[in-house]
Amino acid sequence: KKLLDLEEFHRQIRFSENVDLCFLVDCTGSMRRAIATVKTNIRALYARIREQYSKTCHLRVAFVGYTDFDVKPPNNIKTLKFTDDDQIFYDFVDKIKVDGGGDNPEDVMGGLEAMLYRLDW
Repeated sequence: KKLLDLEEFHRQIRFSENVDLCFLVDCTGSMRRAIATVKTNIRALYARIREQYSKTCHLRVAFVGYTDFDVKPPNNIKTLKFTDDDQIFYDFVDKIKVDGGGDNPEDVMGGLEAMLYRLDW
């Protein structure tokens, strides 16, 4: 079963007045080889959503990146609060770097917590 039914996703956006979109991203050292591709895909996906829906709804975007438990605050969770300014979002994504290394446990729950409680949904 698909995790996300894209047709349903598009249908819901089309009938919404306000859409908040948050990217939750693994920014651990294990992503070192993949992070450039992840950032490119995030930019492309956001641009496509913005292009398709900006005339029918107000779209805001946020970013939360989590790292390993051994990375100390404030570098452990990277957060961009919701914005409707494309350039602010793109600049933030462009500056994302990975932290941590080895095979330390990842702070996925810290990322989820930041997404739920640090953003103004």
